[in-house]
Amino acid sequence: MNAKNIAKALNAKLSDWIKHVENAEIRAAIQENAIVTGGALVSLLTGEEPNDYDIYFKTKESAASVANYYADIWNKSHKNKAQVQIKVDESTGRITAFVSSAGIAAEDGESAIDDVTEPDVQETPEESKVEKPRYRPRYFSTNAISLSDKIQLVIRFY
Repeated sequence: MNAKNIAKALNAKLSDWIKHVENAEIRAAIQENAIVTGGALVSLLTGEEPNDYDIYFKTKESAASVANYYADIWNKSHKNKAQVQIKVDESTGRITAFVSSAGIAAEDGESAIDDVTEPDVQETPEESKVEKPRYRPRYFSTNAISLSDKIQLVIRFY
């Protein structure tokens, strides 16, 4: 794939993610500060489907605000799981996702990498299917937040 098509594919992925962000300030922070890097670029160069899209941010403020946005979503939708707190060490500038006692927070049976792009569907006891939101937080570690639909937010570096 050539550079023009890679840029088009990356812009399409970012645009799709951004349209699922409900907060206008967070959408603006992503639009102005998100940088896609990592293995997705190599995959696109070789014509393969990326495993995920590593997103870095240009500023500490944008990384922290986006991280807090997803921590809030997690905490509201996972009241029975470990709660996530985003911390900024002012002496070092390092941003971390802090999960008391557990170290990580994850949806049941989930790992940090999402291998599907369609919305997740969960079977309920009533045998009906419930569609989960796209680009929802699925996994928190001290360095990154993994969203569904192959987005990984790197918060350790900006």
